[in-house]
Amino acid sequence: MQDRSWRLLSFLAALALAGCGGGGAPQLSAEDGVFDLREAPLDRTIPLSGEWKVLAGQDNPRFSTFDFDDASWDTVHLPSRFSTQGLPAEGMAWYRLHLRLPPGITFKGFLPYAGHAYTLYASGSDGRTVVIAEGGHPALTGKDVVNSRARATFTLPSDTSLTLSWKVANFGYQHGGPFYALEVGPAEVVDARILWGTSIDVAIFFLYVVLAFFFVVNWLWRRSDLPSLAVGLLAFVMAVRTAVLSGRLEGFFPGFFDFEMRITVEALTFFALFGLLIFLIWTFFPLEFVPLRIGSIHLSPPSEPDAVGGGAALKPLLPRWLRRVNTTAAAVAIGVTSVPTVATLMASPWVISHLLAGMRWFVLAIAPFGMLAVLLAAERRRPMAAGMLAGFGLLITVGIHDVL
Repeated sequence: MQDRSWRLLSFLAALALAGCGGGGAPQLSAEDGVFDLREAPLDRTIPLSGEWKVLAGQDNPRFSTFDFDDASWDTVHLPSRFSTQGLPAEGMAWYRLHLRLPPGITFKGFLPYAGHAYTLYASGSDGRTVVIAEGGHPALTGKDVVNSRARATFTLPSDTSLTLSWKVANFGYQHGGPFYALEVGPAEVVDARILWGTSIDVAIFFLYVVLAFFFVVNWLWRRSDLPSLAVGLLAFVMAVRTAVLSGRLEGFFPGFFDFEMRITVEALTFFALFGLLIFLIWTFFPLEFVPLRIGSIHLSPPSEPDAVGGGAALKPLLPRWLRRVNTTAAAVAIGVTSVPTVATLMASPWVISHLLAGMRWFVLAIAPFGMLAVLLAAERRRPMAAGMLAGFGLLITVGIHDVL
């Protein structure tokens, strides 16, 4: 009973490694390059999504001025990626949006996630143009671009009529451009939103750190408890990934944590999570695989279920050929993951982006084999298999959405 309780705690901790997020937002949208906030509810931040004006492949300081005539520019829906805007996969583009704001309110804004090099200008009806946010250095040619994923927080000039001009460049990396919409709102609302987001990131980070410490220490105490090792390693990788994806390390370590470092760590943690998930399934349900030995550690109990204390609770083992299928799929998955992991340490961001894209498709291709192992464990009523099956189905659904 004590062992089952411990395994249940381990499984619940594994489920806690999945994050979720979301929130409501007003159904407001820019139309033909104009966003009117004069009648908008200002009790929350408002994403500046919708139809922006866009021009690709050209650069001119006049593009950032208030009175520039952009009527002949194309219209594109933001937020989006270059590949879905009809723009080149590599290049530079200017986006423009005309804002109509209520008087007497100080507006702030933030960019929750940046996609490479950008400069954001704000120009008012008084003719002044100022840079309110920037990351890296956008340019018309790849050799002159300095990429960045730094977040940005900015204050809009005091005016009831503003034009935002957003210069974005993408070279040498898949899917560049603005991934997320700019969000604006009254200063106190934006400050509260940023504080809340920071608090959530910090809380999640320390949750993963505590889980990693607890389960790794337990594994050090009981070396035979491989499920604890799997959960602890997953928690550690998620702690690192949470810190990286929060976008705050660029601000804390500007001279060290640059674009290349962030892309490298993002890729390494993605590959590690996939390999560790396979390892976790292997350690939680070893009866669905053929016995293996790593040093003095067995990855599968003896072939006779009665010998491990399960007795009648553990139904007979699967046919050996089926367990070999599961084991082969797991070994191939872990082996294939090691190749891009090593390559990432030596590759450029352009290569890493393609490795990530290819690995996402490989994950989807190999996922049915992982689902099969969990399904077989659930059919034989292995402890926690039903809950693991539900969680694995959710992971596959999220993975398909991420790839598409």
